[in-house]
Amino acid sequence: MKIKAALIFALFFLFIRGALLSEIIPPPKTQPLGPPLFLVTVNGKKGFISKNGEIAIAPIYQNAYPFSNGLAAVKIEDRWGYINTKGHLVIRPKFVNVGFFSDGLSRFQARDLHGPWGYINKSGEIIIEAKFDYAEEFRKGIARVGSTTTKSKLLSLIADVGEQYRYRFINSSGKTIDPPPQTHYVKGEPNELIQFTQKGKVGYLNKKGAVSIAARFKSGTSFSEGLACVCQDRLFGFIDKNGSWIIPPRFQYPNNFSEGLAGLPLQNNQWGFIDQDGKTVIEPRYQWIYGGFRHGLAEVLVDGKIGYINQRGEWIWKPSA
Repeated sequence: MKIKAALIFALFFLFIRGALLSEIIPPPKTQPLGPPLFLVTVNGKKGFISKNGEIAIAPIYQNAYPFSNGLAAVKIEDRWGYINTKGHLVIRPKFVNVGFFSDGLSRFQARDLHGPWGYINKSGEIIIEAKFDYAEEFRKGIARVGSTTTKSKLLSLIADVGEQYRYRFINSSGKTIDPPPQTHYVKGEPNELIQFTQKGKVGYLNKKGAVSIAARFKSGTSFSEGLACVCQDRLFGFIDKNGSWIIPPRFQYPNNFSEGLAGLPLQNNQWGFIDQDGKTVIEPRYQWIYGGFRHGLAEVLVDGKIGYINQRGEWIWKPSA
C-alpha cells in the first residue's frame, strides 16, 4: 500500500510540475469581418445583436460562439456548423466540437468530445486530418498541437486531474516545424513589445528580440493601448513601454485596456471600469466582465445573466439567461 501511495504521489507531482512549466500561448482575439455582432441568449437560445442592441440574427441556436474571420460557430441538433454575418449557414453542422476561425482555419472534432482534433477551411473541407489530442488556433500560419503523454495516461487511471501534453508546432499543411521565436507573433505595431519569461519572471522584448523591459514581474499581459498589466507583490497595475508605473499595483486580476477602459474587481468582488488615469468611470456593479469594450460595447454578467453596456454604463442589451 505504501508503494502504491508513493507511486500515486510521484505521478501527481510530475503531472503538476509539467503543467506549470508548459508554455501557454494566448488565443487570438476574435474579431468579425463585416458588421460587429454580439452574442446573446433569448429563452435559452443563442442569437446575435447589432451594436445598437437590435436582433440581427434570430436566437434559434442551441449554442454559438462569437464571430471570428467572418464566421460564427453555431450548434444545431447537437452538431456544430458555421454561419456568416447575414445568418446564412455556410458550413453544415456535422462536427461534435469546433473552435474559432483564425488564418482561415478552424480546429474541429468529428467523432466525439474525447476524440482527436484536426483543421477545416472556410468551406468546411478537412485540411489537416484529426490526429491531435490537443490543438490551438493558427496564428501567422503556425499552430501549437499536442499529444497526451504516457505519464498523463497512467495518472488518468487513478485520478481525474486533466491532461498533460507533449507539444509541437505545425504549419497550415500539418507539417511539424521548429518552434517559432517570440518575435514571430509581433503585430507590426509601432514600438511593439513582446512578453518573455526568464527565471520565472516576465519582461518584454522589442521587435528585434532585444530586452526592452527586464524580467522582474511575477506575471504580465501583452501591451494594449500602450499599457501592460503586470503583477508585483500579488497586486496588479499597469506599466508603459518604458517599464514605468502608470497605475501602481493595487488591483486584483484586471483586464487589459480596450477602447480606453479596463474592467476589474473594485469593491466587494464587484467589477467596474477604470480609465488610464486609474479613475473609476463605471461603478462596480457587475459579477464579471468578459474581456473589455469592443465596438463600443462590453459584455458583463449580472445575477448570472449576460448583458451589454456602452461606455457610459448604460444597458444596450439587458441581462438575459
